[in-house]
Amino acid sequence: MPFKSLRTPCVLFTIVLLPRSSHHHSVSSFTSPLASCRVDRRLGPSNQIAHLIRGRDSIALSSSFYDDFEDFGELGSSGSSKGIGENEKGGETSDGGTRESAFSTDDEDVMRSLRERMNILYNGEDGEMEDDEGEDAEYDEDDEDEVDLSELESSSFSSVDELIKFAQSKARQKKGGKAEGAWEEENWALPIPHIDKSTGEPLDFDEILRDGVVLIANPSKFYPDIAERLKVKGEKDQRKGGFMGGLFDDPFPTAPQLSGVSPALLAKFGIVSPPTPDQGPDRRATILPVLFLVERDPVMGCKAVTVNRRSGALIGDLASEWNKTSELGPFFIQPVWEGGTGKVITSKDSVTVYDNSEAYRKELPLEMLHMCPYVNGSVSITMCDGLYWGGDPCEVSNAMKDPRLEKPLTGFDFKFFFKDTRWLPTQLEKEIMNETWFVAQVSKEVIFRNRDRLGPMRAKPLWKEIMELLGDDYKHIHDLIYGDDEDDDAL
Repeated sequence: MPFKSLRTPCVLFTIVLLPRSSHHHSVSSFTSPLASCRVDRRLGPSNQIAHLIRGRDSIALSSSFYDDFEDFGELGSSGSSKGIGENEKGGETSDGGTRESAFSTDDEDVMRSLRERMNILYNGEDGEMEDDEGEDAEYDEDDEDEVDLSELESSSFSSVDELIKFAQSKARQKKGGKAEGAWEEENWALPIPHIDKSTGEPLDFDEILRDGVVLIANPSKFYPDIAERLKVKGEKDQRKGGFMGGLFDDPFPTAPQLSGVSPALLAKFGIVSPPTPDQGPDRRATILPVLFLVERDPVMGCKAVTVNRRSGALIGDLASEWNKTSELGPFFIQPVWEGGTGKVITSKDSVTVYDNSEAYRKELPLEMLHMCPYVNGSVSITMCDGLYWGGDPCEVSNAMKDPRLEKPLTGFDFKFFFKDTRWLPTQLEKEIMNETWFVAQVSKEVIFRNRDRLGPMRAKPLWKEIMELLGDDYKHIHDLIYGDDEDDDAL
């Protein structure tokens, strides 16, 4: 049965970035709804190539082989084989023209149209862009409506965070907003000291421990190997004076010295076995608690939620009747965060449940940290502008659509917590004085950043990012986990 001319409703193209001197044409294809166009058939009927030269690279377009069936004629006919041979030997194209004439005005129009469509898709614009009257190689780098692809191609992104930073800066440039410094203005952390440097006396904790401050764990209080390393270093520093430095040390200690890690502290945060160094720095940084303080009461003590530990469940997984309603539909794929264990330290080596919260006796055991000011029952956070605590989860779906909002909210602007972390009165203050926690004020963008894994790239742990943002004064704390062997694959 002879082959007939077949046509597809659209043209399939293969795009590949090539050096100007390269002649290799292969890679994957995508479908483009562009109108049919004449292209150079220099590589045979199944590899039609058209080049768009732009800067130091070129784009090769290869149409689908389905468009070439009209060249075959009948199966096994001489015309079929002759046509293929002529194209492979070169000289003339299938339409009778020379290779040099394959690039016509129509080709240039198609290439220009393709470039404009790509710019529209990249910029997210719906309108048509102004036609470019020059040749294909001409490109106006100052045109605000077009994307400087050369800058994107020349950039090297080793992490998702760097790519996000680049995209956000370009978006602000396009809107005429702040470009330089915008990332720093939204992503920051400021240390809050608890000791007066001039006098050495503790500062007023009523001013320090306000709702919205963030508590960052000290690795030496959670990991025995780090505590031991610091202990050995301290002993070496004491002996720097020579023989006299250790003259009065007890050569026969009757009992081993404490490692500095409290079993009760580990149990309070559900750390049964602290990760060892061979498990990698990111794993260790992820386990270190980062807490968001939500309440401080002189009688009831302090209450916080751990903002860097997932429970492993999603909102849609909860087996309560209330979450089966449509009100929580936008949040079904949101994670449930483990705000704590509901335990407090009652002695040096033990913990107990400290639970007098009405929320635990209700059917709704979830609490929320979010960016929506119109949720009934929520309260504004003092030390973190734009964040709110509490409210009825079933009202969130309507509140996030409130027309008074400056921008639309999504499910990613809400964090749902199961349980919390509590301290007895003055207990947290003592732990801070003991350097179990570093106190800081952190932007909401850092706290709410999505840290899901993206392919082989790992998201930067929250503990690590905050330590980096706190600056050089906390670099020695950061290096207790990462040091000089920081994992290059971390973001």
